[in-house]
Amino acid sequence: MSPRCQHNLHPIKPSGSYRFLLNHSVEKENRIHSRTEVECPVTMITPNGPVPAITQNISLSGAAIRFAEPPPPVASPVRFVFKPKMGHFLVVIAEIVWSDNSTDHDPGAHRMGVRFIHLFEGASLTLKGLIDDFRKDLTLSPQTCQVEGALLVKI
Repeated sequence: MSPRCQHNLHPIKPSGSYRFLLNHSVEKENRIHSRTEVECPVTMITPNGPVPAITQNISLSGAAIRFAEPPPPVASPVRFVFKPKMGHFLVVIAEIVWSDNSTDHDPGAHRMGVRFIHLFEGASLTLKGLIDDFRKDLTLSPQTCQVEGALLVKI
C-alpha cells in the first residue's frame, strides 16, 4: 500500500485576469477592461495624413489595430475616427503602448496596441454600446463592424 498525502490540497485560483499565449504560457493580464474581438474599420490620423486601419479587438480603454504602414513610435499620441452604424462618430486620442513591425504573420500588415487617453464628447457611451452589442452577438469568429464611412475631424 502506498502512502497517502495527509494534506488537504486545493487548486490555486490566482486573482486577476490572465491570457493564454500561443506558446502555451500564461501572462498576467494588465488591462482594466476586457477586450472584445471585433474587426472594425477606423481612420488613424497621423502627421503624414489619414491612414486606414482595422481593429482586431477593442475595449473601453484601448484596442489592437492593424494597418499597412509602419506604426508611429511607441508613446506617440494618435487620433482615431470611426463611425459605426449607430450614427455617432467616435473620435479618440490614444497612446501607442506597443507595436509590431514584423509582417511575418500577414505581409503588409503592421500591428499596434493603443490605450485610449481621451474620448471626445459622447464617445465613451457610443463605444460602450458598440462593445456591448458585439459581446451579445459574439460567436467563435471575430465580428465585423458595419461602418458607413469615416469622417476626418480636425481637432
